[in-house]
Amino acid sequence: MDNDGHYIKDLINGVVKNNKGDIKIGNNVWLANNVTILKSSIIPNGSIIASHSLINRAMTSTNSIYAGSPARCIKENVCRVWNNEDELDAFFVENESCVQIND
Repeated sequence: MDNDGHYIKDLINGVVKNNKGDIKIGNNVWLANNVTILKSSIIPNGSIIASHSLINRAMTSTNSIYAGSPARCIKENVCRVWNNEDELDAFFVENESCVQIND
């Protein structure tokens, strides 16, 4: 959901302004539940945004986990592995250096 219907008036100079800004979300981004993304924010390719996080600016690191309010990078050089069994098996065949842990 997006909304540009709110205006702000500067009480000193009387200027009324609608703060506009594009939101840019890269490819293969995983947004968990209840993530809030404010105007002029950028989420780079391969990012994972944790639940209840607030994105309020341009995030800079690709393939990273962002969490918090406001969000900050908590881990770099990660990617989402889909939990489809065939894709998961293929991932571990292609990435021999990764270790699969079965609970």
